[in-house]
Amino acid sequence: MLGTVFAVIMASSYRAMYQDVLRYQRTLTALENTRSELARTERAAGQATERERLAREIHDTLAQGLSSIVLMSRAARSSLSEDDVRRTDERLGTIETAASENLAEARRFVHNLSSPALAVPLADALRQLCERTLNRPGLAGRISR
Repeated sequence: MLGTVFAVIMASSYRAMYQDVLRYQRTLTALENTRSELARTERAAGQATERERLAREIHDTLAQGLSSIVLMSRAARSSLSEDDVRRTDERLGTIETAASENLAEARRFVHNLSSPALAVPLADALRQLCERTLNRPGLAGRISR
């Protein structure tokens, strides 16, 4: 009788432990699935953030540079219609410089996939931008330092 009671208790204990193991396995599977979903969600959020950053960088650097080239080409065309060869030559030089700088910027941007201007501290980047702007042909005489 004592053996039977002991066997029933042991069987109940093993059954309870087996149920616990099954519950832990289901919990572990759910945890792994949740972790995988979280990783996918974080990866998608990171990609979206990177896309936004790239869009801002393109707008802030390349698009503005290209807009400058368009404006200067219109001014050069105006100078041509006025037969002002010297001014047209200056404006074409400015266009060439701006286009070269934008091409170099685009190459650095694609190469680094980060803002080339942010490779240096902000104050240095602003100083370099001001120096490039002041050194453009036709601007040095009109802007006082």
